[in-house]
Amino acid sequence: MNHKHKITICILLISFVQMATNGISAILADIQSFFPQAAASTIQFLMTFPSLFIIVFTMLSAYLLRYFTKKLLIETGLVMVCLSGVLSYFCCGSLPLLFVGAGLLGSGVGLCASFAISLISDHFAAEERQRLMGWQTAASNAGSMIMTFFGGLLATISWQYNYMVYLIALPALIAVHFWLDDQREHQTQCKSFHECRYSLRLCLLIILFMVLFYIGPTSIALALSEKGYANTALAGSGTTLFLLGGTLFAFLFGQIHRMLNNFCIAFGFLMLFIGFVIMHFAQALPLFYAGCFLTGSSISFVMPKCMLMISLHEKREMISFGTACAMAASNVGTLAAPLFTVISTQLLHCDTTQERLLLASGTCLFIFIILIIATITGGKHER
Repeated sequence: MNHKHKITICILLISFVQMATNGISAILADIQSFFPQAAASTIQFLMTFPSLFIIVFTMLSAYLLRYFTKKLLIETGLVMVCLSGVLSYFCCGSLPLLFVGAGLLGSGVGLCASFAISLISDHFAAEERQRLMGWQTAASNAGSMIMTFFGGLLATISWQYNYMVYLIALPALIAVHFWLDDQREHQTQCKSFHECRYSLRLCLLIILFMVLFYIGPTSIALALSEKGYANTALAGSGTTLFLLGGTLFAFLFGQIHRMLNNFCIAFGFLMLFIGFVIMHFAQALPLFYAGCFLTGSSISFVMPKCMLMISLHEKREMISFGTACAMAASNVGTLAAPLFTVISTQLLHCDTTQERLLLASGTCLFIFIILIIATITGGKHER
């Protein structure tokens, strides 16, 4: 096995933990039953709490590159992910300690996940990055699917066994330890955000996309219930297809990018629009599931393209900082996603998921048109 193959395996294994916050989605109801005195919102916060630490430690990771090697930071992050599962398993009787474990999980993911993207820029030429950026996104979706599926299986023994899914970081830890070069990278610290303003403009777009994107998974169960399919198994199937869409299309990103090039991000919003419209109007389950699949696929057009643009347009020593900003932005968008529910309720004067999906689809269509116009006019200016 040559060096590039080893680096590719390291990147994909690290990416498995990128969406680790979804790992406990199958046991939230069990945790609520175990802690009946806790408010439902408190239990739900267990799933989003790590995102706060992901944002902080993602930004901190770029700064720490001045003092530590990338390999050491990745290994530290992966160890923290493993420890979060072990701590939560053995301390499952204490809700505060479950939050400590969630914080440890977010810190670990934030410390290592963005480096999976910057490693692509470190070791691969520009023409190879298209394919690998897609693979990286596919691996993050696949990791979420693996943790959700096996977490549900382990929870049939007892709900705390679900936390053992975070040992998914172990193969990555072993691969990184033996295959990744332990070299210190010259990393210029940003003296001001103006030095990275190209990445920061993309970050605003990423936040907007993630706010709309996460309407998908948070609406599946509620939308099915409103259509008369109040069944957790059916909702779980919809979520699986949502993640599968992101995984399959990400593997094809190299071919997609060759066809769409600068229109990739616009088409990501178009896929969201189509998916939301189908989820809104579909009455038959197969058609609704098709909407879930298309909605999930949208991330494979947007995130790999944004990361690719950062790797091609930023200075080499600024790429790690740029990708860290993009990773932090995606988590900011995830945290801000519930705000759309508040906005839609105020605008539409109702709180149904169906109306929320319709408003989201209209927003996505508007953004798609704006991006198409901007891309076409931008291309004319370049010529």
